[in-house]
Amino acid sequence: MLVFLYNFLLKKRSLNKNVKYPITKNITSWINATIITFILLIIALYQTPPDYIQNDLFETIQLHSKESFSQCKYINPFIVLIKEAEAFKWWIMLKLSVLDINHYLKIFIWLFFLIGNYLFVFAFGRYILEIGDFERVEI
Repeated sequence: MLVFLYNFLLKKRSLNKNVKYPITKNITSWINATIITFILLIIALYQTPPDYIQNDLFETIQLHSKESFSQCKYINPFIVLIKEAEAFKWWIMLKLSVLDINHYLKIFIWLFFLIGNYLFVFAFGRYILEIGDFERVEI
């Protein structure tokens, strides 16, 4: 989708040549982040909680991080870290949904969660566009 959007926006003749590539990369990243965040929101709202969630946070993190392993000693710590962060996120969201807290605090937590996901997806898409040379890629 990034390659398609990037090539589509580059073919438009409405941008000045001096600012065409940076603006195209930013627009592509924003559109991609909006679409992906919307999809992630739908998945997060309708996904059932995983089975590894326990009452204790550390037990939950240990159970979920043991499920993944890589043979590469450089990649394995990142995979474990991602799994631990996912378990922590699920544990926090389930514990907060049970508590009877202020309605505005719940809205703030959800907005913080959505904005964080949006910025992460934007940054990752922008990184991919910076390292890739998509001018020669034809779809």
